[in-house]
Amino acid sequence: AELRGSQVRLAVAQSNADLQGESFDLLRTLFENGRATRLDLERAEAQFRATLSILPQLEASMRIAAANLVTLTGQLHLSQAPLVEMALNNASGEIPAPPDVLEIETPEAMIRRRPDVRAAEREIAERLALGEAERARLFPTITFNANLLSVFNEDNDLGDSFGFAIGPAIRWDGPDLRRVRADIEVQDAQTKRAVANYESVVVQALGEVESALIGYAFERARRADLEAAAESSERAASLARLRFEEGLDDFLDVIDAQRAQLESQDRLEISRLETTRQAIFAYRALGGIWTDAQFNSSRATGDMPDG
Repeated sequence: AELRGSQVRLAVAQSNADLQGESFDLLRTLFENGRATRLDLERAEAQFRATLSILPQLEASMRIAAANLVTLTGQLHLSQAPLVEMALNNASGEIPAPPDVLEIETPEAMIRRRPDVRAAEREIAERLALGEAERARLFPTITFNANLLSVFNEDNDLGDSFGFAIGPAIRWDGPDLRRVRADIEVQDAQTKRAVANYESVVVQALGEVESALIGYAFERARRADLEAAAESSERAASLARLRFEEGLDDFLDVIDAQRAQLESQDRLEISRLETTRQAIFAYRALGGIWTDAQFNSSRATGDMPDG
């Protein structure tokens, strides 16, 4: 998503830079013929150079995203990751879009699949088991020992004499029960700490889910207005250029219209990328995008579930 987002934003900036470059060349020709002012020419060049300065930054973001993909695939160099290299060279791709509706189970069921929540649950189970083991020390433990005895001759061979002994053995910490009770209190305290840690982990997980879902919903709500703004700014830039060519307005209107066009188009692509980010954050906070049925099926067949 980061790679595609940088590629799309780079394409938008490059398209606007080409358009502004054409306008700057036209204005320079008009200036040489005495039909434009030095002020218009300087403003046009300033806008053109400002747009060009964005391109290296977006190119760097794209390369960094590709490098991260190479690292995630366990490779040492881009040439060893052909899929990443192909994605990097193919700039026509779009930002991966999430579905209109996030298909999830109940948040409670999915959150319990998170590794941190599962680890906190297992810690409670471990502490409870250790507490029961400490409480068992309050009572005597009776074990039966059995010994098989034989007499070996001088050749180290098994002789004819056998012996067998069996008897109970009692073990009890009765004389030192204060120490046992202290150990029980220690285990109870550690159990309470594990429960508190579990509650903290769950609250944090619910907060992450809530934040991601809110961000996703509100970012999607902005989409229609940003798309309309991008379309209007594109029409405004065309009209401003046409009115300038007809001599109705000066070039300052063209510069402002082109700047607004770049900003609105870039905001739209940033919003699309942020929507995908928030969907990813929501799925991650929920412990994954697979249902339990898909997860169990993938374990049985070894296939990756769709989505």
